[in-house]
Amino acid sequence: MKELLGYFISPLAYIFIIIFLLMSGLFTFGAPPFGNFLNNNQASLSYSFFQFFPWLFLILAPPMSMRIWAEEQKAGTMELLFTMPINIFEAVFGKFLAAWAIIIISILLTFPIILTINWLGNPDNGTILCGYFGSILLGDAYISMGSISSALCKNQIISYIYTIVLCLIRLLIGHPALANIFTPRAPVWFTDTISDLSIFNHFDSIQKGILNFEDITYFASIIFFGLFSTCLIIRIKRKV
Repeated sequence: MKELLGYFISPLAYIFIIIFLLMSGLFTFGAPPFGNFLNNNQASLSYSFFQFFPWLFLILAPPMSMRIWAEEQKAGTMELLFTMPINIFEAVFGKFLAAWAIIIISILLTFPIILTINWLGNPDNGTILCGYFGSILLGDAYISMGSISSALCKNQIISYIYTIVLCLIRLLIGHPALANIFTPRAPVWFTDTISDLSIFNHFDSIQKGILNFEDITYFASIIFFGLFSTCLIIRIKRKV
């Protein structure tokens, strides 16, 4: 709770939420190449709303995660933090949850778009709920990778850049636009493996209403890896 309140005491949370809502509205209702929702005659948010989230979070999630540990290291308050009755995992998980909570709040505040699409048409609300669930997992994955970068760096700007690079690699590694380049030149097992590593493909499946164990496990593994790696980095830095 202390970490979450820390975001709202500073203007960071408010700035993030406002920019997120403005950009998601632009991506949804803006003319092509944006979603152009009002003119596409489809009672669906898959192509006019959710498909832009991987790129939107790529811009906005790193600022939320860059301060998680970099700020503690720069201010020299990390050791003070661990004098409290908490262990490393509890501290890592608490900071992670605080940043993730801002992501969830931002996503839920887009509910007027759901009201709009239900007023204008007859959408599949189950698919829309899957899209929101996938968006929350997507934001979670980005924050977990940002947590690793923040633990590695004392400088928040460098942490921001590292997070963008990590997320961009995860996003593009199996993106169809790049996969098509390798398909004629590589074995099928190689292209399938690369495709399975991409955040984009797993998120795209969920936001279209397809919930399967593989996609959920994929995001859970990224979260686990991010938290485990952050704990390991913090533990090593405390011993050095």
